[in-house]
Amino acid sequence: MDRGRVALLAVVLGYSASLSVINLASSLRVLDLTGAPQYLALTVTAYNTSYAAMSSTWAYVFVGRVSRVGMMSISLTAMALSAIGIGLAPSPAVVAALNASLGLFAAVATPVMTTIFTDYIGRDSRAVTELNTASSAGFIAGYVAGAVLRHLVPTSVTLIAMGSLMAVLAPVTTGFPPMFRVVEPRRSTYVSVLPLITGRLRAIPASLTDPRIAYAIRKLANDFARVVRVGVSRRFPLTITATATLFTAISTFFTPMPAYLRGAGFRDEELYVLSLTSAAVSTLSYRVVQRFVEPPELAWRVLIASVASRVPIFLALIPILTLPQARGLMYLLYVLIGVSWAGISTSLTLTVLGMSEPERRGERLGHLNAAISSGMVAGSVLSTFIASQGPLWTCTASSALVGVSAALYVKALRAFVT
Repeated sequence: MDRGRVALLAVVLGYSASLSVINLASSLRVLDLTGAPQYLALTVTAYNTSYAAMSSTWAYVFVGRVSRVGMMSISLTAMALSAIGIGLAPSPAVVAALNASLGLFAAVATPVMTTIFTDYIGRDSRAVTELNTASSAGFIAGYVAGAVLRHLVPTSVTLIAMGSLMAVLAPVTTGFPPMFRVVEPRRSTYVSVLPLITGRLRAIPASLTDPRIAYAIRKLANDFARVVRVGVSRRFPLTITATATLFTAISTFFTPMPAYLRGAGFRDEELYVLSLTSAAVSTLSYRVVQRFVEPPELAWRVLIASVASRVPIFLALIPILTLPQARGLMYLLYVLIGVSWAGISTSLTLTVLGMSEPERRGERLGHLNAAISSGMVAGSVLSTFIASQGPLWTCTASSALVGVSAALYVKALRAFVT
């Protein structure tokens, strides 16, 4: 394996590992300072909002001015400083501001890393598969490291350690192939659809879209308007509306989860193990799910079944948190979350591609990205109002939104016009 490829894989692994720890540790840091789930929701909202905003503008800010190696180096350094700052922060307001900074530069690092891989490998399918594998391995390694670190040291030290690891990655980018060290003219680049399972926009690239339309919120609003006016029988507007609703539910459910789990007696290191459980099960399930989603009709059925399964999964959290004898079932719940996520993340992209003409694939994947981002932001905002009311309100609201989403997907499947 050549030196450039080794450097690429090292950065992907280190980035995924450190970010997985930082995302959870920053939530725990807010709880250390305040103990209030609504403040946790505010910091996640700051992260998601800045991530979504930068995702629509990063190409215009950096492309044509900075090389891709430079973009990665700047992003990794800024994220490292943000993570270390969160570890040292004296107040939740400072943590929220630094979370916003973390989100801004994560929104740059993710698509740049994807473009480097796809351009260097030369084959999108092979590159994305290799990138997904490396990212998943990094997340799993990060959760293991996070559990060990949190068992040995406070959350603040964990954040400083992971921020330092990310800082070390910045000079590693100088080992990237020379073609990525040149300032390039503006052109089409790639952005990933963002699989998310913990309440934050996160970096596990799965599909590629043109950033000029990737977060076209105005177009997304037009799709919503179509559903209200004449789109109640059109498949694509219904699908996009269902997706925004689904990710609102996911974000609403997972944003206050660290606070609820702490309140139920779970140790911080156990939170990392739960995340590890879900990530590992999803990774193992992807290959199995792939066998069932090849024909478009089957992909729709997998999507609807996976989304509908979240209704009882989200409701099941209520007795698990309130009954001490049911505490051990939390790991089973996260196994089910991992399996359902493999079904959702695989089939959702395929259903959108299946209803897209070749010349509109990028545009429609861009709508999908916008729906995901909008839903994540809306869910974290909703959490700021209901998280302090306890798991009953959060789980009920999340399950209800998932039920609405599943019903919209069913309606979309039955629609004859795209």
